[in-house]
Order: sequence, then C-alpha cells, then structure tokens
Amino acid sequence: MKRRRKPLLDRRWPDLIREADSFATLAASLSDLLVEDGEVIHIAVLGSAVSVAAALADRGKSGLGQISQRGGLSAFTYTRTVGKKRKRRYKGDFAVCRWEDSSAYVIVCCGTPTFIRNALEPLITSLYPQVVVPFLSQDELHSVVRAVQRRAQPDALRIHEYSAKRRITSARRRFESVRDWTDVEPDAAFREAKERNVWFSSVRFQLLRRPGEEPSRWSGSRYRLSKYGAVSCDSGFELVIASVLPMLTAITSERVRFFSNRERSSQSTDGLHPLEIRYDKPLLTSSPDLKRLLDVLRRFPHGTCTVLHANPYLHVTLVDDIDLSAADVWVLSERGILLVPQLRASYGALKRLVNHIFENFGEGQIGEAKTH
Repeated sequence: MKRRRKPLLDRRWPDLIREADSFATLAASLSDLLVEDGEVIHIAVLGSAVSVAAALADRGKSGLGQISQRGGLSAFTYTRTVGKKRKRRYKGDFAVCRWEDSSAYVIVCCGTPTFIRNALEPLITSLYPQVVVPFLSQDELHSVVRAVQRRAQPDALRIHEYSAKRRITSARRRFESVRDWTDVEPDAAFREAKERNVWFSSVRFQLLRRPGEEPSRWSGSRYRLSKYGAVSCDSGFELVIASVLPMLTAITSERVRFFSNRERSSQSTDGLHPLEIRYDKPLLTSSPDLKRLLDVLRRFPHGTCTVLHANPYLHVTLVDDIDLSAADVWVLSERGILLVPQLRASYGALKRLVNHIFENFGEGQIGEAKTH
C-alpha cells in the first residue's frame, strides 16, 4: 500500500505514541502522521481478561521494551531477529490500550507489512492463552465490510483481492487455500463465495469516487481486513475508528464473555456448561464424515486427542498442551458438535478449539448446548 498524501505537519510515529495518553488522542493525531512509502497503519483487536500491556511486560520477550505509559496508553518498541546463517532484523514501535470498559484491547502500529507479519503478529501469538485474537465468521466479516460501505457513501467500495479457504472433495484434504484478485462490490463477492464454498481469511478493498460524485475525504484509501480482527490502511484511519473498531471490539469482548467460566465445577451439582456447534445442513451423517472430523481434531495444533469412541457416535477428549485445558467432544446428531469443558478450560483454549473446527471442518453457529 502507498500513502495517498503527505500530511502537512509530517509528524512521525514514534513521537505520536510517546505523546499520546489515550487512544482518542492518538487517533486524533493520526491525520498529521507521515506514513512512509511501504508502511501501513495496522490495528489489531485482542481479547483478554487481563491487561495486555501487563501481559507484554510479564512476557519478558527479548527485544521488547516499554518506552512510555501515559494514561491508558502504553507504548512499546520491539526488535526481532530471525534466521541463523542469514539473519533478518525487524524493528518497530506500537501502542496498546484497553477499548473502553471491555475485554477488548487495541494494538496500533505504523510500520512495514514485514515487521507486522514477522515480528508483531508472532509476539501477539506468544501471549496465548491469556490474550487471544478474535475469529470473525463469514457473516460477521461481511457485516464489517458493509458497515464501511455505508459509512463511506457516496464512494464505491470495491473488493480487489482476497485470501480464503475453499471446501473440496478429496480423500486426503477437505479444504485448499486460495488467493485471488477481483473487482466487485462486497455483496457480490460474498454471495459468489458462498456459492463456491469459499470462506474468506482476509479481503483487500478500496474506496473509489463514483462517476458524477464529488470525491470524499476517504476516496482512494486502501484497506485490508482480516477475520482475525486486524485491519490495515494507507489512509482514511478515521473511517476505521468510526465503522470497524466498534464492531470488532464488540465481537471480541462478547467472545471472551461467552467462553469464560466454562470449567466443570467439582463443588456444584450445576457444574456443566457445555457448548454446541450447530450446522444448517447435516454434515455428520456417515462414518466418513465422522472420520474427517476426527482427522481434524487430531490435527489440533499444540493439542492431544484421545479417542474414547468412534462408531456409531464420536467421543474424544482434547487437551490443550499449552495451558492443559481440556474438553470432551461429542457427535450425537447430524447437525451438531457438543463441547463439554472439563475441570480446567480457559476461554482462550475453548475459543481456539472452536476456531480450529470452523476453519478445518466447517463454519457453524456456536451457542449454549441444550441440556434438557
């Protein structure tokens, strides 16, 4: 992405985050930010029941240092070196703050995509299970894009590129990763994706002036929106604040609330808090369907899968090897997967398990299981 214009004051990113004392003051000063060629403004929304700034400080990561803390905004600098024979060094600064009075936190960075991809994102991942990234369903991703579209009128929003997973018929694989370029309006892109059994991982779009209309202040801005709660832009950051962040933070905070306090209690007769993934279509009708789901569960990253029963119904126990959370997975119907948390079941581990099933078996609706 290339910057659209050079701000009059040419203020630099490290100065802005050192001076700001809240997200509001930082956001207000971004209109004066000098975004160098090859840099983007990147915003990542995270879910956490603890302070993300404190989690970063406690992590003790090599190359990470806190450079300021003013009000509710903490600024960090991070340098990561990778490789042995051919070393590559990535360096950048970022700010983190809590979003209002919620379980959602926002990380803001102005840097190169390589720093974001190879340094910042792995740093965020290392904070698991205390800090988790959200996961937007296809419908939620569509809703966020449509919110931008409505806010940006009379500009036209055109999707130019997407990365996705596509369901295929294969004895060995159920999905394949795809990346494609297009030039369509959002509703058409998401409708076509549904028809082709495609689930977007991210979409890139641009706001363009419609013929006969005056350009808006956002005309020409480019954005990349990920279903993992991150958005990048080269300009038009105020549009992200107005339409994207309120939705991403609301979804993220609700996910933390929903997956929290699910552990089985040994001190109460009402100790079970099961979840259910429900599908509109019967996806679990045969032994091959159960086998495909079992193969997915066995590939749960950093987890241990123990099969207790495989036919005619499926019952397995999954343990998260990182924080030792556990849940039983049952398949007792053609349209549902039952998840029963055990004595230890963190919100991060439960959310990660659901995300894994959505991505690698099928995206459904997660809700409370019917126990009566």
